[in-house]
Amino acid sequence: DVASYGYGTVGPTYNANGIDITGAGSGYYLYYNTVYMNTNQTLATGVPTCIYITGVPSGALDIRDNIFAMTETVSAANTFCIYSTVAANRYSNINYNDYYFTGTHLGYLGANCNTIAAWRTASTKDAQSVAVNPLFVSTTDLHLQCASPMNAAAQVIAAVTTDVDGNTRDASTPDIGADEFGAPSITTTGTTAAVCFSASAQLTTMPYTATTFSPSTYSITWVGLANQGSTAFTFLAGGGTMTGIIVPAGTTVGSYNGTMTITNVNGCTGTHAVTMTIGPTLTITTTGVAATACYSTSSQSTTLGYTATAGSPTSYSIAWDAAAHTAGLSDQGSTAYTFLAGGGTIPGIIIPASLPANTYNGTMSITNAIGCITTQAISFTLASPSLTLGTSPTVCSGTTSASLPYTATSGSPDQYSISWDGTALGQGFLIVGY
Repeated sequence: DVASYGYGTVGPTYNANGIDITGAGSGYYLYYNTVYMNTNQTLATGVPTCIYITGVPSGALDIRDNIFAMTETVSAANTFCIYSTVAANRYSNINYNDYYFTGTHLGYLGANCNTIAAWRTASTKDAQSVAVNPLFVSTTDLHLQCASPMNAAAQVIAAVTTDVDGNTRDASTPDIGADEFGAPSITTTGTTAAVCFSASAQLTTMPYTATTFSPSTYSITWVGLANQGSTAFTFLAGGGTMTGIIVPAGTTVGSYNGTMTITNVNGCTGTHAVTMTIGPTLTITTTGVAATACYSTSSQSTTLGYTATAGSPTSYSIAWDAAAHTAGLSDQGSTAYTFLAGGGTIPGIIIPASLPANTYNGTMSITNAIGCITTQAISFTLASPSLTLGTSPTVCSGTTSASLPYTATSGSPDQYSISWDGTALGQGFLIVGY
C-alpha cells in the first residue's frame, strides 16, 4: 500500500502508484506481484494507480500472474488498477492477472476501461485475467484466504519457483499473486515423546523434519482424551520439535491416538495422525549414597544399592555438580543396566584416576524403554586414610617388636603395612603386611 497527497493529473507527481514504470527501457518482466492500494489519498481529485506505465517501447512489457487491487474510496471515480499511456503493442505479454477494483475504473489504455471485457478489448490480451476479489486475509495481511479464486489460476513461469514466503510454486497450477497457498503439512512420524503417568497436567513434544505452506497453529482431536484447542506454534520449514502438546492430569497408562489439524494464516488446514504413549510411574527406592571408595591413582568404580523399582528402568546417567566437575569428575553418560523390581546393586559408577578424596554429589537420571525419566540425588565418598605419627620409639639392640605411637587419624584406617628401605632390610627388618 502506498499513499500520497494526490494530484489532479495522472502520473507519478504527488500521486501514489504501487508500481511506476517510466522510461524508454525494455525488458520489463513483472511476475507474481501483489499490489494493494487501500489507503486514501488526501485530494479527492487525485489519480492513484496500482501500476502506472508510460514511455516504454514496443514489446517492452511482460506482465503476468499479478494481483492489482484498488479499493481507495476518497477518489473512487479516479482510481485505476492499471493506467497505461502506451499502446497495446508495448506489451509482449499481459495475462493471468487479477484486476480488483471497487471504484469506477479497472484501467486506462487509450480510454477508461470499466470492465474486464473493455480492458481485454483495449489491450488485445489478458484473455485469462479476471476482475474479482482476491480475498486477502486482512487489509494488512496480503496472504490469500484458502477460498481465494487466485488458487491455481496463474500461468507457469519456469523462472519463478518460490513465493514471497519461500513456499514452492506449484509446478503445473500455481496461484496468482505473491502468495502461493494451499493445505499446510508437516513431515513427521506422528509419535510424540513418551511421558510417565502424572497426577498433574504435563506437556510432551513431537519432532518434525519439514513443513509446507507455513503452518502457524495446531489442534488435536484425541480418542479417549480431552481435545486440545488451537495452539499457536512457530513451525520451521526445515524441521524442529513441536512443543506444548498437553497431557491431561491423571491420564492413565497406555497409548492414545488422535488427529492433529494444522492451520496456516490463509485459513487452509491439513491433518496428520498422532500417537501418544503414557508409561507407568518410574521410581527407584534408594538412599542415594553409593559405597565409599578409597583414593587411587587408577580409575575405579563404585556401586549404589537399591531396594525396589517401578516402571521397568533400563539405564542410568549421572550429572555431577559444579564442585565435582572442578575436582575432575566428569558426568557419566547413559549406562545400560538390568534393574530388578525387588532391588539390587547398581554397578559401574565411574571414579576417574587420582580424583581427590572428598564427598561428591550429583543427580542420577534413570530411564526406561519408552523414554520416561526419574531423577535421584546421589553421592559417594572417596576416602584417603591418614595417620599422624608421634615420636619414633627408641629400642635396644635385640628387641624384636615395638609400638609406634600416633596422635590423630582420618578416613577411619583399620589396617597398616610397612615397607622398609634397603638399609633396614639389610639389617634384617621384615616388610609388614596387612
